[in-house]
Amino acid sequence: MGLAFVASLVSGVAITFVLALSALVFIWCGDTLPGEFLAQQMARGIDNFVLLAVPFFILVGDLMEANGMSVRLISLLQRGAGRIRGGLDVVMVLAMVIFSGISGSKMADIAAVGSVLVPAAR
Repeated sequence: MGLAFVASLVSGVAITFVLALSALVFIWCGDTLPGEFLAQQMARGIDNFVLLAVPFFILVGDLMEANGMSVRLISLLQRGAGRIRGGLDVVMVLAMVIFSGISGSKMADIAAVGSVLVPAAR
């Protein structure tokens, strides 16, 4: 296992694949774990419903941006806080607070608010 680890590190393989390869060599060559253990653990890692929430939250953020909800909300916040010094930053923080309450995910907030405010910040 150590030889596979060092050899793959020296050859320039990415560290994630080095760790996976060394674990695979340990399972195949060692007598302590059965070979089916790796397949079971991989299936258990993929079978997680929490992982499905991330793409759906990003989809919700894109939908909020596509139907114009984020643009209308940001224009409302700009009317209220846009005149003070650093108004765009205040608007960005307030928009993130409101979108966090709506979507419940930082990824969806970034997808909805970032697409509108990043061009304005530049």
